[in-house]
Amino acid sequence: MKRFSHYLSSLLIIAAFGFYSCSDDETPASNTTITYENNVPDGTINVNYTVQVVPGNLFDEERAAGLANATVILTQNNETTTAVTDQAGIANFEGMKNGTVSGTVILDGFINADFTAVIDAGPINTDVEQIAYSSSTVTIFQRNAGVDGRIWGDYIFLGVDPPTITSEFTTRTSVYVVYAVEEDYPMGEGNGKLTNVTMEYTTFKQETASDGVVDMIELPGTIEGVLSASFFMEDNVIPDPTPGSNKVFLFNIQPIDNSQGIPLNLIPGSTYHLGDLQAFQKVD
Repeated sequence: MKRFSHYLSSLLIIAAFGFYSCSDDETPASNTTITYENNVPDGTINVNYTVQVVPGNLFDEERAAGLANATVILTQNNETTTAVTDQAGIANFEGMKNGTVSGTVILDGFINADFTAVIDAGPINTDVEQIAYSSSTVTIFQRNAGVDGRIWGDYIFLGVDPPTITSEFTTRTSVYVVYAVEEDYPMGEGNGKLTNVTMEYTTFKQETASDGVVDMIELPGTIEGVLSASFFMEDNVIPDPTPGSNKVFLFNIQPIDNSQGIPLNLIPGSTYHLGDLQAFQKVD
């Protein structure tokens, strides 16, 4: 009987110890709701954000290798930071936050690109600091295409009697090549997706030489479905060649439409020849 009582006492001690241990266990089971301090998950998320800079390539359908030594300037929450891409074309930024980030990519020999992206590394669900990751890819275009041509024309001198016609008068006018980013620009998906891209220098301008020749070099090549370019010329004011006259004449260029321009197909590494374009007097 004494042996049974001793056995029963041992069981009661073990049971009591088990009850005490379970009542003080602060580790929740896997299906237990986590209780935050003040019922608020007020931890932080610091994002390691990377930007890879790649070249636009008309002839390579595979993913292009990254561009080294490109400068990437980022702004978020009115704070600006700068990094340079490594040999893989990647620039690293630590301590970024969820939200919108804007940036500029600059590299010699390429057209600069401005972009915005959204960092969405997930919600804060703990009371501690979290490290998350986000990445964007920005495509830029090499300045290795050109445009050349000659601007010339006849104009009617509206002076005193008799009217004078000057043939093959060479005009001096401003020539523009304007670029736009098309909808097929690779914006990416998900965390780090680009929301907008523009070319920082969208307009390239040159004034014709005294013989009417225009020769524009170091223009970005147009990439089909991604980058487009058009050409137009602005109106030009030419003084009356009569000695002592203070009259001027306003000209426009035909067949250029100054509001829309003529689409250009600037194959990278090539020159687009505009040929001879005639200037005529503008009649209002």
